[in-house]
Amino acid sequence: MRLLSPDLSQDARRDIEAAIRERRDNPLGLVEYATADLPDATDLRYTHSLVWDTTVNRAKFSNGTDWNTIALSDTANTFTGTQTFLGAILGKSSIKSDSPTAGIGYATGAGGTVTQITSKNTNVTLDKICGQITTHNQNLAGGGTGNFVCFNSTVALGDQVLLAVVSGEVTGGATSARACNVGAGAFRIIIKNETGGALAETLVLGFVVIKGVTS
Repeated sequence: MRLLSPDLSQDARRDIEAAIRERRDNPLGLVEYATADLPDATDLRYTHSLVWDTTVNRAKFSNGTDWNTIALSDTANTFTGTQTFLGAILGKSSIKSDSPTAGIGYATGAGGTVTQITSKNTNVTLDKICGQITTHNQNLAGGGTGNFVCFNSTVALGDQVLLAVVSGEVTGGATSARACNVGAGAFRIIIKNETGGALAETLVLGFVVIKGVTS
């Protein structure tokens, strides 16, 4: 577990973390930052030393400010508030959420949108891990289909694409949509008019890419 800002150099982070581990039993053991590695002299992280507080078993700044309530532990940590990690997180066990409302998903910035032109058979490109596709309003006869490819560089072989009609149906359930032929860099979308009459709908299709592997 690292407490140090990713803005510091790799050598500085390693040295400081080693010092914290060595002095965590010493409540007065100060850990100083190397001034050559300080990008912002006004930032609390760079202007104060770290003190290991044995009362609460975590690091604090020398002015008494808590270090975001992150405990130094090799086995378990409790995070309060939103934590931002600039690198990837690899869990050797599982990543779960017990929130009845939040869940696990993508945050703002991960998604995107694209609008289909010409017809419901025109391919689109959207290089995002999730997003929405607005289809052309081409008239589909009863039982008719639209068939097109979404080129997406985030999709890899083994991934799964969840797709649903978000809006645009004249009547709920009148049109279905599914993703198939998921492969490296693309997946196919098939839209079907499930009614016996013609429909000229501008549909909004939502999709999410779930990363998967076969080994």
